[in-house]
Amino acid sequence: MRIFNGTNSLLTLPLSGNQKLEILPKSVSQEFMGSTDFLSMLVTSLGCDEIAIVVSGVYELNACANVPTAVNYVVQSLDEAIIRFGLKKPEPKSEPVEETKPTEPEPEPEAQPIIEEEPVVVEEEKPVEEEKPKKSKKAKK
Repeated sequence: MRIFNGTNSLLTLPLSGNQKLEILPKSVSQEFMGSTDFLSMLVTSLGCDEIAIVVSGVYELNACANVPTAVNYVVQSLDEAIIRFGLKKPEPKSEPVEETKPTEPEPEPEAQPIIEEEPVVVEEEKPVEEEKPKKSKKAKK
């Protein structure tokens, strides 16, 4: 795990035995193995507005879970810690772009064949003239 120092002063933290962890202002410490005792000392001495605990695995996350208030200090990445202390603006979350499938044009309704019919011509009925008997000319003798 690592510790991000969000203050404007140098932090000197006791690790184990004679070892000390020095963290420059607005920077991150080197990797170290933190115990639950060390984490308890951190959360009782410093506020979550002063430091962030950068975890990088399940073991470290479980160690922080065993210290009740340590979860308020935990971040998953260095970028998250930097954003938390206002040193970098968060990148705007881009909304997922819905994939649009090219739409196929809807098929036009099948055109019905135009059947051209011969126009119906209605003829007016003409009165039938009765034929008049023709007068035959008799041959003159």
